[in-house]
Parts: sequence; C-alpha cells; structure tokens
Amino acid sequence: MKNLLLKGRLCLIILLLSSWRLAACDACGCSLNGMNGGLLSPYGQHYIGLWWQHQQYRSIADPNSILDQAYPNSEEQFQVLNLRLGWQLSRRWQILLDQPYSFQTRQSEATIIQQNGWGDSRISALYSLFNNLDSARMGWRHQLRLGSGLELPTGQDQQLTENGLANANFRLGSGTWDSQAQIAYTLQNRNWGIHTELMYQWLGSRSDDYQYGNPWQGSISLYRNNRLGASQLLTRLGLYTESAQMDADQGYYLPHTGGSFLFGQAGAELYWNRFALGVQTQIPIVQDWGNGLVQCQTRIAFQAMIFF
Repeated sequence: MKNLLLKGRLCLIILLLSSWRLAACDACGCSLNGMNGGLLSPYGQHYIGLWWQHQQYRSIADPNSILDQAYPNSEEQFQVLNLRLGWQLSRRWQILLDQPYSFQTRQSEATIIQQNGWGDSRISALYSLFNNLDSARMGWRHQLRLGSGLELPTGQDQQLTENGLANANFRLGSGTWDSQAQIAYTLQNRNWGIHTELMYQWLGSRSDDYQYGNPWQGSISLYRNNRLGASQLLTRLGLYTESAQMDADQGYYLPHTGGSFLFGQAGAELYWNRFALGVQTQIPIVQDWGNGLVQCQTRIAFQAMIFF
C-alpha cells in the first residue's frame, strides 16, 4: 500500500500536465486532432481511469481575409471523455492505452454546429531509465522516464469542404498516423518536488494532402505531498506551454495557423486505498495563436482512477 501511494502520488502531474492536446483551430478556434492524454505515467501498478476535459475558445475573423468574411466571430467548446488503461509489463516497462470520446460545439451569430463521436486511439510504451523515488533512506531522489507512442486514425473523420481551412480542425479524428516522443524528469526531497517534461509530435499527412503543423508541449511544476491519515493529498503549481508549426494545404503554408500558448496551472489529487481523484485548471498568461485571432479561455479537467 505504501509503495502504491509513493509511486502513484505523482501520477496526475504527468497525466494531467500533458493531458491537454493542442486544441486551437488555426483559423476558426476548433480542436486540432482531439486532446492528448500524455505519454508518461509513473504508476507502478496497473490502473484504469476516466478523464474529463473542457476547453473553450473564441475565434476572431480577420477583416482582411475574404474567407473570414464568410465565417464571422465564433465560440468553440470541446469536451472530451478519455478511457485510459495502464499495464505494467515489468519494473521498467509500461504500456498505456487511451480512447477518447469528444463533444464539440461551434457557435457563431448565424449557426450552431454540434458533433460528437470517437476520437483517435493511442498506444504508448514507457521506459524508466532510473527511479529511486520510493527509497525512503535517501534525501534527494529522482526519476527519469522516456516514452514513445503511436496515434491511430480510428476517429470519425470528415472530409474538407471546398473552402478547406474553415473546417480543417473541427473534426473528431485527424485522419493521420501520428508518432510522439517524450522525456520527463522528477526531483524530490521529502514532501517537496519538481517535475518537468517535454513532448514532441510528428503528424502525418492526410489523404487530401492537408498537413497539420507538428506540435510540442512542455511543463514544469512544484508540488507537495501531504499525508492526511490513511490518505494522501498532492498539490501543485506550475507553468505549461504548447506550440505548433503552421499548417499546410497542397504544400502551401496557411496564414493564421500555428502559434503558441503559455498557461499557469494548478491542481490537486487525493489518494485513498486503491482509488484516486484529481482536478486541474489552466489559465492563459500569454497567447499568440493564429496571429492572435484565437483566444483560449480557462481550461479544466477532472479524473478518477482505480489501481489493481
């Protein structure tokens, strides 16, 4: 039980800090390819869990764009429910499976578009290069993990309309085979610790020759583990950033695509026996997505897990 809590107490740092897949549509504020749950997990046991995430954006039409004149300012909301399974193959190796189901809404002055359905499935392999976080006899302890994953185009995928860019990202599935790599490092002394990680994704080309820009994500958090009787409460505070290259259509880069966000984030997780509950929020600090035409609002996520 002690080892389970020690190994699990950082779980939502990694899964939630990297759980936000780049979600701003480059021209209209829509989700890129659904939301990513992250590659790395420090669980030492098998687990199954549900994650619920909410993101909201405001898209501003470019007055100098003929295309945007037909698509006025709009509000987009994305809610994703992820089912995730982690299976510990050995002391160093772990396999993660993730299946999202998305609810998407786009509202403008004239229309409301709603859709829901399955997103792209993901499978990831994790390797622990070294880990002594559960060594009670050491003062400073640390962990380094490497991960690699593959995202399959299993989600529902709508073809582009003639104007292409208007609906390029308002999709449940990406229609591409994507790969990703991630590195995460944790340093801890007693109840205090710092966790940092970096992830990069290589996105494939669609059959219609639309190419999403490759994204990367990074985060750093200061956390504290608080013991509450037989339970543990982990609290954290940090920064999260995400960035993406410009999209391309038929080999030509598209204006108002790509960009970057910087968020402040805070969260808490409660562990009791073989159960865990968590919540996290992210507040935008700096926004430069789509040349400033896409504005992100506060994000929030909840999750529940069972270890076995």
